[in-house]
This record gives sequence, C-alpha cells and structure tokens, in this order.
Amino acid sequence: MIRISARIANSLWLPALLMLLWLVVSAHSSSIYFPPLTNILSQFRKDWIFANIGKDVVPSVRNLLLGFILASISGVVLGLVIGLLPTLGKAVSPVIHFLRAIPPPILLPLAAVLLGLGTSMKVVMIAFGGVWPTLISTIDATLSVDPVVLDTARAYHIPLWTRLRRIVLPQASPRIAAGLRTSLQLCIFMVVVSEMFASKGGLGFFVLDAEQTFAIKQLWSGILMLGLLGIVANSAFSFFESRILRWYFMSQNK
Repeated sequence: MIRISARIANSLWLPALLMLLWLVVSAHSSSIYFPPLTNILSQFRKDWIFANIGKDVVPSVRNLLLGFILASISGVVLGLVIGLLPTLGKAVSPVIHFLRAIPPPILLPLAAVLLGLGTSMKVVMIAFGGVWPTLISTIDATLSVDPVVLDTARAYHIPLWTRLRRIVLPQASPRIAAGLRTSLQLCIFMVVVSEMFASKGGLGFFVLDAEQTFAIKQLWSGILMLGLLGIVANSAFSFFESRILRWYFMSQNK
C-alpha cells in the first residue's frame, strides 16, 4: 500500500505543481483568450460533470478503443508475418513507407466518400493513423530475434505457432509494446481530427464548435478533457503492460 501511494505521489506531484502555478499566474488575468483557471474549472464542471459525457466523451472513447484495437491487431499480425518472411518484407517495404508518409487527415474526405460519415469511417481512420509505429516496431523486433535460435527450432521441427509463442513473442514483445504506446498517442490524435470532420458529437467536435462560436472557456474545458483522456489512456496501457510484461520488468530490475 505504501509503495502504491508513493508511486501515485511520484507521478502526480509535477502535474499538481503546474496546475498550482497556472492557478497563481492566471488569477488576475483579464485576457479573453487566457481566462483564470478558476473560470476554466468552473466551465469544466458545467460541461463534463455528467452534462456532455454521453454526447461527446462516450463516442470518443468508443472510437479510440475500436481504432486502437484494430491498429494493434493489424500492426502486430502483419509485422510478425513480414518480419518472419524477409522476401515479403523487401517487396512490401516501399508500399509501407509510401502509406506511412501520407498524413492521415488528408485522407478524411476520401474515407468519407468510401465509408460514409459514420463510426466506421472514424474507426478506420483512427486505425490507419495509429498502425504504423506498431507495424514498424513489430517488424524490427521480429527481425532482431536470434536467427540461430529460430534455425535450431526449425531443425527440430517445432511447430510455427510454438516458435511464435515461445521464441519470437517473448523476445519481441518489449519493442512491440513500445510501438503500441506510440500508436495509442497517434490514435488519440486521430480521434480528435476525425471528429472535427462532418461530425455532430465527440470531443473533437466539441473543441471545434467552441472555437467556431468563440466560446473560449468551453475551448479550454475541451482541451483539459482531452488531456485527461490521454492520461487515463496512458495509465490504462501502463497497467496492462506491467502485467503482461512483468517478467521483462523483473529481469530489468535485477
């Protein structure tokens, strides 16, 4: 219990200090664009204490989860296949680098034409924007697995699934997890961007609507909620990562 409390305190002291500094600096602000933090927090309470949760937060969280899951599964599976088949990797490498160089927001109009303006378009674009770090990390991690160990496993006719589960994934999983963490941040970015395009709900729509109607306090309120969403998403990822890769972190602490 003491260790958990110390870990929480260690992760919260700097955000708390920055919030206190923001509170002091903005206390007497008369700027329209930078209102006092107390006013922003009051607007935050009006906007998000159950008021717009169902309309804006729930759709964003749903799209984030679906998009991140799709990006994770496709990135890991394709990365393992490409990493285990070097000939295939050389063939698809130009295509991968071509696609990952395209800024995902540019494809939103095309995605809207092909998929419509519903949830499926947003989820696909979130996954497209977030898949690349996981894909590249998985390919590199798979290629870095000791080839002698793989050749020995093949010589003993160990099944492919067993090789993946016992050899490839244990060695590659830390780097895959690093790619997944980066993908998560890109997925959050794409959630906001996709909801700013022909949408009627979500955090991205909320922020865009506040900007267009010059509702500055609501704009800051939406930015704070997006920051909180990022913190919660990263904390949840860290929790599952620490459980799944417990063996790796224990070996690093020896």
